[in-house]
Amino acid sequence: MAEINLLPEEFKPSTYIVGLTKTLNRITVVFSALLVVASLSFTAAYLFYSQKNISLLKEKERLISEIKALEATEQRLILVKDRLQKISQILSGSYTESQIDSLYKLSNMIPPTTSLDSVFVEGNSVKISLSTPVLDDITNFISSLLASQNFKSIKLTSFVFDENKGYTVSFILNK
Repeated sequence: MAEINLLPEEFKPSTYIVGLTKTLNRITVVFSALLVVASLSFTAAYLFYSQKNISLLKEKERLISEIKALEATEQRLILVKDRLQKISQILSGSYTESQIDSLYKLSNMIPPTTSLDSVFVEGNSVKISLSTPVLDDITNFISSLLASQNFKSIKLTSFVFDENKGYTVSFILNK
């Protein structure tokens, strides 16, 4: 069908303007399509990476809990290893009967209100640490040590007073 143009010929746009308009229209459609495709791509990438981020955070939490469990296991293994070394030392006979006897005599000298904090036997020396709320107990313990004559030398290495715990003393006793 033939186009009917009711406009006078002088108002008719030139063919150059019509061609330019059609070209700009095509360019606009192409850029609009590219904008839609880019928007969809960015939305898809955002959703993908947000899901990936959530899964990585869950994995991180799982790994942290696994690490804590492994640290606890490691601590238990270290304690077991330490105990096994002490047991093997005892079974190998590194503690002689005289050392055990001196520990037994030493334990009988400790007053009832005094707590034994630590004992370490190495060769002919015994390192001992005691705590008591009463100073007379320390005096009695030292008197018992001197009277027993089981040790060649008695060296006081530490004497501390704490309001909550009382007196804490440490000795090195040489046989």
